Amino acid sequence: MNTRLFPRYTPSLASAFFLLHLLAPPASHGQATPTPTPMDIALSASSVESGTLTTGSPSATRAFILDGVPRVTFSIVSSASVTVQVTTATGTVVTAANAASLNVDFVQFSLAGESQTTEFHTEVTFGRIGSPPTAGTYTVAVSSGAPPLGGVGFLISMLPESEIRVGLAMPVSESFTAQAMALTAFVFDGTAAITDATATASIRLTTGGATFNVTLLDNGTGDDSALGDGLYSGSFTPLTAGRYLVLVRVQKTTGAAADRFQRDAQFVLDVSDRTSRLNGTYAFSTPDANGDSRFEKLCIQTGLTLASAGEFLVSLTLQASNGATVNATDEVVPILRQFRGRNKLVSLRQRSCEWVLFLS
Repeated sequence: MNTRLFPRYTPSLASAFFLLHLLAPPASHGQATPTPTPMDIALSASSVESGTLTTGSPSATRAFILDGVPRVTFSIVSSASVTVQVTTATGTVVTAANAASLNVDFVQFSLAGESQTTEFHTEVTFGRIGSPPTAGTYTVAVSSGAPPLGGVGFLISMLPESEIRVGLAMPVSESFTAQAMALTAFVFDGTAAITDATATASIRLTTGGATFNVTLLDNGTGDDSALGDGLYSGSFTPLTAGRYLVLVRVQKTTGAAADRFQRDAQFVLDVSDRTSRLNGTYAFSTPDANGDSRFEKLCIQTGLTLASAGEFLVSLTLQASNGATVNATDEVVPILRQFRGRNKLVSLRQRSCEWVLFLS
């Protein structure tokens, strides 16, 4: 919907249009409220692998690509005591028994958790002064002589001292089913963008089920806005409500061994079913009570499709033809079942301009 708007606070806005969003009821009414969160990206140099040892599979091996770094630690956390060995890029096998002779720090300890459970930790560190680890592929093997009935869960983290870091950004931490979600991986060496890596997002419900993959690209087309800026982008559309774990793996597997690397970043997304929505019918007016050719209010009327009574988060965005946007203050609007078929008035204020929304 387009019109010529000249609000009091900025006469330069012209040929603007509005976007309305009606979100689901808050959690207090039985559903989570999707609330935008700031994209505060923490970049990490780590890479993570996990799994479970069982009586049928009492051992597991995971591989990691290590770039040229002065020091690296492999951290293994497990729910029961496990045997750990690390094979280096040169084929040397490091265990608790021979680590000291190989100038490797091998530390094992346990910690009692708050829930009366015990975590078992193993830390294997390569890179004493004057002897940096060899770049290449390292494997970490964990095994349990007699895994209990529930199995032994383990988490292996590679923690290199490196300026090559990655992060994962999503615009919100809560969303709806059938709504496309943008994914962006940040890949940098210090402040320099890395443009020749591959990035893949693996997405699954935390309750289990199939994992599906999304390739993230830094090619300036499709979901990606700019070529070669170190931001690898893609999107996915969740079709089932629940909590999703989004894991992005970034790798470079070509070139010199010291330039190859592996990094991971993750994000948790909560998805709920959308039960109420705007129905696509709109009308609006711009009253000019004092006749100065500038409207005092922007009045918008829209239809609703409600599945149940509750409080709803209503937000409005005004966007100009030059791309500038102004967001009205979000309002939590109680909409009761008896209001269906009648008008409900909401006042949204932004700076000195009042926007009035009629929900019918």
